[in-house]
Amino acid sequence: MEYQDVVTPAARPSMLAWILFGLTLVSAVGVVLIEEQKLDAASSRAAAAARAEEKARGELTDAANAKRALETRVQELQAENGRLTVKVAARVDAPVKTLARAAKKHRKHHKRA
Repeated sequence: MEYQDVVTPAARPSMLAWILFGLTLVSAVGVVLIEEQKLDAASSRAAAAARAEEKARGELTDAANAKRALETRVQELQAENGRLTVKVAARVDAPVKTLARAAKKHRKHHKRA
């Protein structure tokens, strides 16, 4: 018996491998896009938080400046209050002294009479 070459038709490559490759590629691109959206959202939240922190720091600085101004004003008012208290006390004492002098003169006047 002679050896005969049997010619068989060439096997076609399976399309299953290409289909799986395509699905893997599409899903990888989808995952990358989703993660990119998540990153963008996180970046925008971080930027908003940074702006809010900057605004809060500015307001805190403004409040501290206002507090110092008020403390200075309170000290000025307390000093003015002290000066006015002395002035009022001097005015209250002055009429008493004037009245005392007038009473003294009045007594002298009555003694003569």
